Amino acid sequence: MQKPLKKKSDNLFNFCITHNAVRDWVFKEKQLTAGDSNANKSWRKRANEYFGECADLANSGKHCSIKKSATVLPTHEKMVMITPFGIFPENIQDLPSFEIQFENGMNVNLHTFLHLICYDWQCQFNADESLGDVGEWGCYLVQLSPVLRTEQ
Repeated sequence: MQKPLKKKSDNLFNFCITHNAVRDWVFKEKQLTAGDSNANKSWRKRANEYFGECADLANSGKHCSIKKSATVLPTHEKMVMITPFGIFPENIQDLPSFEIQFENGMNVNLHTFLHLICYDWQCQFNADESLGDVGEWGCYLVQLSPVLRTEQ
């Protein structure tokens, strides 16, 4: 695997582990357990079912396998740096990336996958005062991720 893709895949794996840790924390705050079938099923369906897929990716490292088969497809994305002065065409870069293909045939690019999960978490925290505020960092992630990706 190329070095940039290796780094991205490592970051995705770390994101998925953190995603699961946040779920565990929220379940604990709400006095739910992972064994609560209804709560777990409902949680897994969030963000176009990416919550569940993300959990499966995180657990793949713990159990050395992925429950459902997911395939990583190499691709390239055009990325652009956003500055206070706008977008400069000379800053557009074609970078290696990947799409995730799930068992159901659904494909999603990396940035959409991350964005939808972050956005859903932000919505959950904003809707439930007992969880506290996501803060500015969460807003930054949600706003930044879709802006950086441009169509090929």
